[in-house]
Amino acid sequence: RGEAFEITRYDGDYENFNFEGSQPVNDPVRIDIDEPSLITTLTSNRISTQLRRRGIPTIDKPVVKLSPLAEAWPQGFLSGEDKKSSWPILVLTSPFAAKCAALVSESNPDISKIPWLTLGEGTHKACFQAGITAAYCGMANNSEDLVTYIRDSLPPESRFFVPRSSNSDEYLCNSLADMGFLVRQWIGYENTQTEVETFSMENDSILLISSPSSAESWARNRLPLPGTVLSMGKSTTIALETTPYFQDSAIHTLDGPTVESIAAFWESRSWGD
Repeated sequence: RGEAFEITRYDGDYENFNFEGSQPVNDPVRIDIDEPSLITTLTSNRISTQLRRRGIPTIDKPVVKLSPLAEAWPQGFLSGEDKKSSWPILVLTSPFAAKCAALVSESNPDISKIPWLTLGEGTHKACFQAGITAAYCGMANNSEDLVTYIRDSLPPESRFFVPRSSNSDEYLCNSLADMGFLVRQWIGYENTQTEVETFSMENDSILLISSPSSAESWARNRLPLPGTVLSMGKSTTIALETTPYFQDSAIHTLDGPTVESIAAFWESRSWGD
């Protein structure tokens, strides 16, 4: 998550070694802000932690709640006679999907055995943080890029398991099926809007909307809007552009949901001009 930890070195007998680890300091962040800030709807603090370490005042205001639906995940689909080369590949398209998969795998051994494929760096790191090494990483910015990666990198006889959010579309699954891949999809986690209390925001701040459902929930809660809204992905941009609540804000689509692209946009702004 971009946190810094102290490194301790010791030279001596193991029996005499006494280690007291330190925890990263999480500075409290005020919601009522008097200076331009980056407000995000991200449900994970990995990106915001790294942005703050770059000097970008970042506040997470998630407006959706994600809940795993463990009972919906396939079970008992592997037999002792199956070759590993014929096993399906689990496709994970978000850090929360990775967290759900890790949770499900604790009681679903087949999920833990098959190879995992992640959309991009953030999802790959979420697997690693859960103690699981994903076999593939598409390094993709969106579903379109992931489809291209799979088409160019994996055998045409590959099978894919795709857990989806309750609010996601079927573009990825349909595109893979149209290419001849065998795809099994299901709703693996539920995405629900939450009630959020309003807060103050400088007009020069930037709002980062991370998903179409977050755009819908932000509008339903009538939360404040700055002059600039950043969108993570084409589907989120479509949701923003078709929601009247955002019509007075300038909407920009990020090149990719990465710390670098967010930081580059922030640094390109001329504050105080």
